[in-house]
Amino acid sequence: MARIFGKAAMAASIAWSARPVPIEGYPVKGGRTPIYTGIVDGPWTWVQGRAGRGELYRLSVDPWQNHNLVKDPRYQGQKKKLRAMTKKYIHCAGTTCPQDFYR
Repeated sequence: MARIFGKAAMAASIAWSARPVPIEGYPVKGGRTPIYTGIVDGPWTWVQGRAGRGELYRLSVDPWQNHNLVKDPRYQGQKKKLRAMTKKYIHCAGTTCPQDFYR
């Protein structure tokens, strides 16, 4: 799930964006339902698949996204924040994004 995204976008995530970036992946052959949705916010990446399985990565210490932090109690607040941001920005694109999106 996220590993495919993570390895493809690792180089882009090194220079962290100053704003959140919604992400989603779709099947290669057809399909209108995303395989996963999520958000990259600074050094954090959150993705959640169709089945509800979540993945949380801190790119500043794990740029290849090998160590899923989703069950680590130290990061539950970060997970909650990123999940809420994913829901808020899931359909956001360009000028359809809220003004607070561009902090």
